[in-house]
Amino acid sequence: RFEFKYLVREESLDKIRRSISNFVIHDPYAKNARDGVYQVSSIYFDDNKFFSYFEKIDGIKGRKKFRIRTYDNKLNKNSYVYLEIKRRDEVVIFKDRSLVPFRNVLEGLEEGSYEKLLEHGEKDVTNQFVAYFLKKSLKPNVLISYRREAYLDSKNYSFRITLDQDLSAARSYKISFERSGLSRILPGYAILEAKFNRIMPAWFGPVIRS
Repeated sequence: RFEFKYLVREESLDKIRRSISNFVIHDPYAKNARDGVYQVSSIYFDDNKFFSYFEKIDGIKGRKKFRIRTYDNKLNKNSYVYLEIKRRDEVVIFKDRSLVPFRNVLEGLEEGSYEKLLEHGEKDVTNQFVAYFLKKSLKPNVLISYRREAYLDSKNYSFRITLDQDLSAARSYKISFERSGLSRILPGYAILEAKFNRIMPAWFGPVIRS
């Protein structure tokens, strides 16, 4: 798929919502969230030389990043999280994910007991995540959290718009989604992201231009 991000002022969000209201529906995945807004928290991994960070900064066209993501506000031993591998090939984005028990992630990636972790989720993705984790000696690097508002084109569900607000971050030294130590990033701004498989709908161009 293709992904395009735009930095917008928070004061412009209501105008954006009005501009897209005739073309979109709320993302069904957010139907149980209050006002259609849900929390997204991700732990990003990197090696001691920050290879993922510098590949991003240098604009490397073929690169990967590894993260663990949750949509829960609080995790417990029975919670599940996503292992995610996000890949870029030129301008095309691929994302592979595997839903696994959080307790097995802690036992595997922090304590070295990988056997139970490898039994869960999408096996190929879990195996690849663990293999790269070991090969590159990956470690938790940063925790990113924000509130997400998501919409789908009412006539083309492959086109998705997200509004990410209250972006916060903190250095991460262990696999923990505790948000108490987060600091606001880009205060006063939100991130609008358009995601689509082939063609961006014609109605979205004027929204961005305005």
